[in-house]
Amino acid sequence: MASLDQILDRMTERGGERLTLRVGEVPTVRSLGRDVPVQKVALTEDQVLTLARELAGPDDAVRIDRREPASFSYRGFDVRVSFTDAGACVDIVPGDPLAAGDQEPLPALDTSAPSIGAQPAAYPGRLAFELDEAVGPQPSIEVDTSTVPVRASASPPSNVVPGPDGAAPAAPAMSGLRRPALPPSPGQAPTPPSQTALPGGFLDDIRSFFETRRARYVAVAVAGALGMTVLGGFLVWSRPPRVPNVVLADASGHPVTFQDMRGNQRRLLVVFLLPGCSMSRFAADTLKQAYPERSGKMAFAGLFFGTQAEAQQFAKDQQLPFPLYGLKDNKNPFLIQQLMKKVGTSDWMVSGIYGGTTIVLDDDNRVILKLEKEGVRQLPQKLASLED
Repeated sequence: MASLDQILDRMTERGGERLTLRVGEVPTVRSLGRDVPVQKVALTEDQVLTLARELAGPDDAVRIDRREPASFSYRGFDVRVSFTDAGACVDIVPGDPLAAGDQEPLPALDTSAPSIGAQPAAYPGRLAFELDEAVGPQPSIEVDTSTVPVRASASPPSNVVPGPDGAAPAAPAMSGLRRPALPPSPGQAPTPPSQTALPGGFLDDIRSFFETRRARYVAVAVAGALGMTVLGGFLVWSRPPRVPNVVLADASGHPVTFQDMRGNQRRLLVVFLLPGCSMSRFAADTLKQAYPERSGKMAFAGLFFGTQAEAQQFAKDQQLPFPLYGLKDNKNPFLIQQLMKKVGTSDWMVSGIYGGTTIVLDDDNRVILKLEKEGVRQLPQKLASLED
């Protein structure tokens, strides 16, 4: 399995247009008219060539090793490898879809033997059925009953006029032909419409079901269960996330966890610092000013993206009054990955934490405050508004 398979799957799901790998730049995916970074670290020459070899076949891999341009297909994507003065470059785009001429044509609809009562449709390939029982009210047609064969009827319909001898004539035997209804004579009340209910459908069955007492109980129980499920899901979703108790190392190499950093305080403020990051410097300066006033109400700690020695040097240069720990000297990398997923921002397949990101944890390691990116500018106001 190639290292880029997950990113290619995301491109297929989200409509990515192009994946670009260049030396000295972060890999980006072109999507919806903008370039989205896949990770925050720029690629080296060896990394770009290694990723290209994983996608190439044997012959193309030889060309890449010779630093010759190569073009090939991988899992339905077109891969182009080129070399410039700046280094190797890999462009991956979705392949062309199957041409319309290569598709198997649909079978034609057989209309050679239409059903009885069927007529040709207004356009080919479709049949239109027009039966007098299926259409709506139609104009009545007068029929001379003296020349039309008749059939016996149990009771005359309401719109048939009695004959001269008082007997009602039988209905015409031709389907679709109706005798016109005559208006009532002066002084005669009109015949009321029939009150016989038509056979009910699906909605009528539901209505009759809910008219019973047992159905009412069932409906109330179902509605209550649904309401409790929605309420429980909302409470679980709105509950603050809980971060793992990561294990780092202090200056002496002894393991240190979030619980150890908190000490006897109820809350722990953790700031993530990156070397050479302006937002990290802003967060460090803000916390350095707030530390004398807030240190008696919560514990302070910093997590530095580097080794413990680099973290100590950064704390010394910035004159930080709280301890700083290097993330690279962690004792359990799996807990660090879980921390990234809980606190960081997921972009495509990579979860990362921006420099200057500040979180406040309660005594159960649940995040009660999180500021990242532009939100770090509100750090002084948020610290002042925290309840003791």
